[in-house]
Amino acid sequence: MNNLHLRKYFLLLLIPVFLLGSCKTALFSRTSTRKVERGMSGPNRKAVKMKEAPGVRRAKKTQQKKQEKQDRDYDKFVKKSRKHTFEIQSDDVKARMKQNDADRKTREKIKSRKAHQATKKAGRKYN
Repeated sequence: MNNLHLRKYFLLLLIPVFLLGSCKTALFSRTSTRKVERGMSGPNRKAVKMKEAPGVRRAKKTQQKKQEKQDRDYDKFVKKSRKHTFEIQSDDVKARMKQNDADRKTREKIKSRKAHQATKKAGRKYN
């Protein structure tokens, strides 16, 4: 019988110890994490610059040069192709192509003017 009372007292003393111990650790961990976060994201934190390996930089540079050369070659090819297409046409078709090109240019001019005027009105509306 004596053992039963001792167990009850022991449990009554043991439960608050566990509760208080866990509460204290929760409080300490919260403040410590705040300090760590503040140190990581504060204004004194310097941005670390990552350098690429020289081989990677060289490969990117050569790739960019190849792409630019490919673009230039494509533009030359398109220009040459259009010129050739125009030259092989008959005189009637050449005249019609010139007229179509002139009409297209005037349509584009009008369209860009309308867009410019519409943005001017919108800009004035909010100023």
